[in-house]
Amino acid sequence: MELSEQGRKLLAVLVAEIAKGKLNPDKPESFLGYRQTLDLLKLPPDAQVGETDGQTLQLNGLNDLAAWIHQHPKRLPRLTGLIVAKEPRVYPDGTRRPAHVPGKGYFREYKRKSVEDWQWWLDESRRSIAFDWSPYAPVEETFEPEEIRSVGAVSEGAECVVPTKVRQRSQRLRDLARNHFRSPDGKLRCAGCGWTKPAFQFAYEIIEIHHTKEMSSLPKTGQRLSLDEALAMLTPLCPTCHRMLHAKPGGGCFTVEELRTCLQNRPQ
Repeated sequence: MELSEQGRKLLAVLVAEIAKGKLNPDKPESFLGYRQTLDLLKLPPDAQVGETDGQTLQLNGLNDLAAWIHQHPKRLPRLTGLIVAKEPRVYPDGTRRPAHVPGKGYFREYKRKSVEDWQWWLDESRRSIAFDWSPYAPVEETFEPEEIRSVGAVSEGAECVVPTKVRQRSQRLRDLARNHFRSPDGKLRCAGCGWTKPAFQFAYEIIEIHHTKEMSSLPKTGQRLSLDEALAMLTPLCPTCHRMLHAKPGGGCFTVEELRTCLQNRPQ
């Protein structure tokens, strides 16, 4: 399922708020309210309007985003639970809903048996805040001119320790692949745009080796492959094409063929 433009905008808003560190999974009162989310979306004048802020949000990306998350082949965190009703509510059926929790539609969209599965919602909110959303919505903070002029100073370069878990990649396979893909003239070319390192000296090879099969799809203990099987999963790309390949809207990667089509159709 392809995420709609409205859904992508809402996803970008939520990811940007997570990146700012404003949402605390232990304090649901820090989550976004309906009106606050609409203000961040900056809807165009012709946007659909519902009877309530919640309905307006549903019409402008919330339902699309929830459906996309639910149907995504990867088990994505149920991110839309970070949008909550800030005030308590009594539904027509007499159900009372406390403040700072999502509406019934949140639980129904994700096929929960109970519309008051609070612990599951909080667990999903914690996963959503800790999750790496960059493949689906890269965070790119923008500033108004007044904000730029008001910046007195910024801090860069402080040392910090960031514990993380990564997939091991074989340096030997990378070296073998570069030799395998090298042309008879001795040059290693990008499979996307054909770029090759200029004749003058660089400290190291610029062309990168891209895995056409996502590393996250391999067993956690790794996978033993023959050299032919391993090379069939690789392709050489320049840094620019490699970055573009991973910039597919909605997540995932373009194929090399799709990337070439994008390059051929780009405005001159």
